[in-house]
Order: sequence, then C-alpha cells, then structure tokens
Amino acid sequence: MRNQVSSLSFVGSFPRDWPEIGLPEVAFAGRSNVGKSSALNTLLNSKKAARVSGRPGRTQAINLFKIGNRCVFADLPGYGFAKVPHRVQQQWKGMIESYLAERDTLRLVVVLVDARRDPQPMDGTLLYALTEASIPALVVATKVDK
Repeated sequence: MRNQVSSLSFVGSFPRDWPEIGLPEVAFAGRSNVGKSSALNTLLNSKKAARVSGRPGRTQAINLFKIGNRCVFADLPGYGFAKVPHRVQQQWKGMIESYLAERDTLRLVVVLVDARRDPQPMDGTLLYALTEASIPALVVATKVDK
C-alpha cells in the first residue's frame, strides 16, 4: 500500500519571482516528454497534481507543490524537443538556470532520463552544471515499463 501524502497543495506556476516558502526543495528536471509530471504524480499518489500531456512542452513555468510542512517539489519545464519556438526554449533555459542558481532552499535535483533512449548531451550538460554548482543530483530512469 502506498503512503498517502498528508497535505498537498499547489503553490503556483512561476516563470520568475518564485515565492520563498522556507522549506527544502526537490526539483524535477529532464527532457520534454520524459515523464516529469507523471513521476511527480506517482510520488504524490495523485493522478492530477501535475498536468500530464502527450505533447512535449506543456510545462512552461516552474510549478511548485508544497508537501505538508516538509518540503516543496518543483516541476521544471523540459528541455530538448518541445514543439515551441527556439526563443521560447531559450527563455525556459534562462528560467531554469536562474532557478537552479538562486534557490537557497534547493536540496536535490532529480534528473529524469528516458530508459528507451541513449543519454542526450543536454542531460550530461545539466549534470555537469549541477556538479559544478555543488547541487546534489539523482538520475532516475523513466518509461522502463514501455
């Protein structure tokens, strides 16, 4: 039987000016359509906490979820092959880089990778940047059931 999340609240969707919540944060990052929102929903034991779409690029800001008074999960926009203009992808890149650099409460970045695909250069770039910034990272394979 899965643990129930005692209190889950959607804080909001923020392209910048992220609120100071005062709790440790765990960010979820990865390529577009890797399954970040699905992974979050599974961890939160909810089908609707994070919006799931078959179309890459649906998450366009940083979505924050408060888990009781314990921590915050951050669902980051994907990188890679989202069908959006290049300038929008560049805006997302800047938003993610700023978030990762500025969040004092960030404790871990979960980097999701599609188990059906070879590792991508952008995944390596992200992991290298996290290492250089001394931000702990955990690589998790998704879509192993496919």
